[in-house]
Amino acid sequence: MYKLISAEERHVGQIAQQLSSTGYWRAGIEGNTLGLGYEAFMAKFIIKPQLGFTTVLVEENREEVVRGALISSSTKIADGLPDYSQYFHPKVLEIFYPIKKLKMSDGYLISFLSVDLSLRGKGFGEKLFSFAEEKARRENLDNISLIVWAFNISAVKFYCKMGMVITNCITCNTPEKIPLLYMQKNKMLSRMHEYFETEDYQNFHIVG
Repeated sequence: MYKLISAEERHVGQIAQQLSSTGYWRAGIEGNTLGLGYEAFMAKFIIKPQLGFTTVLVEENREEVVRGALISSSTKIADGLPDYSQYFHPKVLEIFYPIKKLKMSDGYLISFLSVDLSLRGKGFGEKLFSFAEEKARRENLDNISLIVWAFNISAVKFYCKMGMVITNCITCNTPEKIPLLYMQKNKMLSRMHEYFETEDYQNFHIVG
């Protein structure tokens, strides 16, 4: 049996390992100007500042072992976090600079969501996502957003299954030139699902 609990200091190192599977974190932190290793940098600038709104998936009676992680908060809180990009190597900044230009809509942001590979497809991702949705509802925030790499096909499919819609994309200067997708979920977008099969579209006219 598994359950969700609030993350604690003892979980920080394992959360860092969970998040390494969600993007270019390891490569991005290499050569940082502070000379910190991956786990130390993640702990100092990313995980500990957000520990208060981090939830982890653990086994019953084994709460010290992290099997999944969710970091989510209002965009207002996320916007107020320290800017750690100033410590990135100049080449890293050049590659990922387009992310800075991505405008996030106000609402609730899922910064990270990850589940152990061995537990994927068993409903735990849905459990974490639904928990984020409930937190957003408690804060009266309708719009939920996140970013995900387009080549992370399983994640893109998962978020679409959870009702999210791709509303923007940017391309970073990585060798692969793979887009980074911006996805959202809100009441208006939910009404647009399968739009071309709806009565709204049947009554839609551009001319006349």
